[in-house]
Amino acid sequence: KGGFGGPDGGMHNHIFGSEAPTSYLLMEAVFADNEKIDLAYQWAAQARLDEILDNKDKAIQSWQEALKQTPLHPFFRTELQRLLLEKQGMQPIDWYVYAKDALSHYKGNGFAAFNILKDVQNKFLMDIPAADRIAWFRDLHETIAATPTSWAVKFQPVLDSQSAFLTTPQEKAAYLETVLSTHLKTGDGTNFGQALEWAVKTFVENGQADTFSSAFAKVAQQAGGNDASGAAPDPKKLKEAYGKAIYATEVARSIPAFQTLSKAAASFSDANTSSSTVNTPVPQGWKLVPADGMVRCSTTCQWDSPWDHINLLRPCGGSHHTDKETNPNVIVELKNGVNLAGLVITKRNGNEDRMKKMEVSTSTDGATWFPLASTDNMPKEWIVTAPEGTRAKWIKVEAKNAQPEFMHLRHILVYEK
Repeated sequence: KGGFGGPDGGMHNHIFGSEAPTSYLLMEAVFADNEKIDLAYQWAAQARLDEILDNKDKAIQSWQEALKQTPLHPFFRTELQRLLLEKQGMQPIDWYVYAKDALSHYKGNGFAAFNILKDVQNKFLMDIPAADRIAWFRDLHETIAATPTSWAVKFQPVLDSQSAFLTTPQEKAAYLETVLSTHLKTGDGTNFGQALEWAVKTFVENGQADTFSSAFAKVAQQAGGNDASGAAPDPKKLKEAYGKAIYATEVARSIPAFQTLSKAAASFSDANTSSSTVNTPVPQGWKLVPADGMVRCSTTCQWDSPWDHINLLRPCGGSHHTDKETNPNVIVELKNGVNLAGLVITKRNGNEDRMKKMEVSTSTDGATWFPLASTDNMPKEWIVTAPEGTRAKWIKVEAKNAQPEFMHLRHILVYEK
């Protein structure tokens, strides 16, 4: 499932490289029975012969028969589409019907569907009603959302390609709502996080924040289960929707999306961001780094409060709740690298007996970590002083447990010189 599901599948890149056709051929050979494989290639040979005899209509029928046996075969699909393009005479609605039928065979292989059909959709997208255009995008995104993938897969090119066909603000808003809604409800949240990042860059950073906010509010209401009358959903359900969205931005490692959604969900926080509740004195000259970065937790659980993750970086204090882990951690990614002065790390009330052995490390590239401090018995308020010349853009606070345990912190305040 993982090996063929997406362009970063386990066997895909590690064995076959970056090109898809070889893995599709193997997939057909592994998961289809021999009789279908043999029959498919018999029809393919017939299609070649038909074309040599200049009978393109019959060649098209033969390729269609081959694809009935092995519908994912990329070479067969490419050859059929080539002949259909050469034949001409097909109307936009004919291409639309063809594309919808082809897409129906690509469940779990959404990126392959996008790649094989992106030229075909050019034949109909601008000639069908806007509602049908959005419906086509929805069908394609439902296929992509059900495709196993990872955060390393670049999902934004799909969005860039499709958005080029949107002509009005209303259409753009409907498309954004469709994308966010589809990926929020389906999949592991990875694509949803990247869709949020794309939406922030495309809408929020281009003076269309209202369009983004309106679209996400509708998506959150859908996730919250609003009734047919359009009544506002239960606030608890809205919290869940925003929480899932914020956690998805952490998976996608998107500071803009994390910031935008954290701000939108601020009303769910119990923290008073205008107050300062840290009493621990810090050395003179330390300056608090603004909470303009993001927080990323190693895991989350049903008691977590992702809308309060951002407040870990503020004096008011925030909250998070990892699952039980041997080494749970929280990573702070700053918007910009800083000349690090030190940190104030505090435990949440009631968790004084947890998180005894702790380690803090820093990074300038997000991959290579350097130890900064460690303790075998973390106090409730732990002040860490950084050596002179310490640069950091990422900071990791990690527990070292003998047995799996939860992790609850209230502050990870970052100070620069």
